[in-house]
Amino acid sequence: MRHVDLQGRLERLVRLDHFDNESYRLLLDCHEKTGDLESAEGLLARLRHLYPNSTGLKLRLARIIEARRGPGPALPCLAAALKSAPGSSDVLRALGIAYHKMGNRDLALYYLGLALEAGPGDHSLKRYLKFIRDNASPTPRIKRAQ
Repeated sequence: MRHVDLQGRLERLVRLDHFDNESYRLLLDCHEKTGDLESAEGLLARLRHLYPNSTGLKLRLARIIEARRGPGPALPCLAAALKSAPGSSDVLRALGIAYHKMGNRDLALYYLGLALEAGPGDHSLKRYLKFIRDNASPTPRIKRAQ
């Protein structure tokens, strides 16, 4: 079955049952896999109203907004996720990475440090923090071939 056919069927299912989490999740996956991030963002915005306490939905929406418009516009979703789950290492990590991408090294170190405190066994996060601390520039620079 093609993604377009599946999307049409899933859209009908979510119109019939507004609380069918699995159909929403599958429809979001279809939108993302076909590159229709605008539809995915719209669907997630609607779902946020149905499930206002879902940190996972807020993080997913932030990732899509970041992919479409950059890390700055994703910050309100990340802040909302932090408000609903202040100790979540996933949320703290996402905030730290967003600030790092925006060039704000101090806030990146702050949130990534909190994320490491929340999940001290995260070795990839330890390496990422070490990289940021060891490099003065906010993001790695790629040298162009001459």
